[in-house]
Amino acid sequence: MDDATKVMLLKQHWTPPANYNFPFCTVTKKEIRDTDIGNSKDCRLTEVALAYIVEDLCNKFNIDLRWCVGIGTVSCSVMASDTKGAVHELSKKATNAKRCPCSNHILNNSLAKSSNVSFSRNASVTMKKVVAIANASAKRHKVFLEEFGGRDTMAICNFREIT
Repeated sequence: MDDATKVMLLKQHWTPPANYNFPFCTVTKKEIRDTDIGNSKDCRLTEVALAYIVEDLCNKFNIDLRWCVGIGTVSCSVMASDTKGAVHELSKKATNAKRCPCSNHILNNSLAKSSNVSFSRNASVTMKKVVAIANASAKRHKVFLEEFGGRDTMAICNFREIT
């Protein structure tokens, strides 16, 4: 897990039971704090909740956000809004970090050829196969559910920005 310190956020559309996925861990609705939901009964992933989830993951991997210099995101409003986006919320803790939009195709093509991205892509393919095996049988799904501490293995997100 040497690459665990390279947290890369991959965003999917939020339609239950969809997940927000990272190369080495999956963020599900269970990671949303009760304080982020507020009085609403609808368990939605908001900008603030997403920022807290990333912060919690960085703390889990012993990554000090004060040393973070860049936050790579897609350009959706949930991530990039200047007033309430996840980057804005995360920048309160990561004071030296600047937003790095991942829309530069030349950069993405260069990254796609690098060994780290190939490693991540291979890990992603392996994880997809494991999820497929787990979901192929109800008995296997139950075993995986117990082993992952009650977290569902629904799907693994593709690397959309790096193709």
